[in-house]
Amino acid sequence: MRIAAAVHPTWHRCTQGTRKLHARNVSILLGRALDSPVDAVVCWTDRGRVVGGTGMGLRVAALRDIPVLNFGSMPPRAICEALEDIRARHLR
Repeated sequence: MRIAAAVHPTWHRCTQGTRKLHARNVSILLGRALDSPVDAVVCWTDRGRVVGGTGMGLRVAALRDIPVLNFGSMPPRAICEALEDIRARHLR
């Protein structure tokens, strides 16, 4: 909850249920104990903007230096190259 509260722009306006959903998104990216982050976030937002529920994941990724492949802001070739880089790191 602390991580979600720290990165959500209008946390004070969220209901308790919405706060729990945002906190769940944090644990999806960082793991149950917040110590096993995902290798990358793959998403699509309109023009690559940090908005909506996906925005929470993007802000958490930025906080933890997790690479983001936002298909809404990347040309196809860049996406392929970024995926290949992640794959290569994972196979090491």
